[in-house]
Amino acid sequence: TVVSLEGRPGGNPRSKKTLAAVSMFSVLALVPACEEAPKPDAPAKPTAVASAEPAATAKAEPEKPKEVTGEELAKNVQAWTKAWDSGDAETLKALTTAKVSYEAVDSLPPMKHEGQDAMMEAHKMMKGAFSNMKNEVGLILVNGQEAVMLGSTHGKNDGELMGQPASNKELNIPTGVLIRATNDGKIESMREYMDQGTFAAQLGLMPAEHAAHMRQSWDPALWGGTKVVVAKNDETETKNLGLAKSWTANFNGHDLDKVMEGWADDAKFIYAGH
Repeated sequence: TVVSLEGRPGGNPRSKKTLAAVSMFSVLALVPACEEAPKPDAPAKPTAVASAEPAATAKAEPEKPKEVTGEELAKNVQAWTKAWDSGDAETLKALTTAKVSYEAVDSLPPMKHEGQDAMMEAHKMMKGAFSNMKNEVGLILVNGQEAVMLGSTHGKNDGELMGQPASNKELNIPTGVLIRATNDGKIESMREYMDQGTFAAQLGLMPAEHAAHMRQSWDPALWGGTKVVVAKNDETETKNLGLAKSWTANFNGHDLDKVMEGWADDAKFIYAGH
């Protein structure tokens, strides 16, 4: 409604214009209230492809390989030994890496094999010389991914060995093997320690007087059944390791008094390789 101020005292043209403008804006302001405003379009629903895109483009994190426990590594070592004795090539390869290293440290000539095929060639050579070869495991010490296996090797030399004809003599010799494995427990290197003098004497490859002196059989029953010891790296083991190191240093220094300080009164020393 437009109200005119012309008939009122004091009215002036400017007041009329102002009121008319205000009234016009009031009318315009009332228009939306009288008419229904158009509804905005509903947002489009995301398609299945769009919703799945983040999951499709996300990179899955690779699973970390499971680290083998000390007990599991010891079982792998025992399984490897049984497979070696039986000639189970499939198991031997399953328990080792493709580039496994196998070395007989004291062998003359030196014997070192790299890779699974070379390892199997070494096995073929030993089984050809000792068809009934068998390894007795007395003790397995495990620390992390390293293990030491102590035991003995037995068998009859009924085949050629490194150009030497079969002696048909029995072999019974102490052995030690240092083993390193990967985090998942596969063997990647083996270093075998064996007294080659005893080996040669038992096969009759040394003079009789030496053979008579050295042919003392080592009884694996001294160890009882196979024992597995997994390092805890605790305070007691740290002290024992320190004692072993100091004993070796004193022995090398020819300090008999200090050497004996590291021995209990009822200590026993067994020289298995003699």
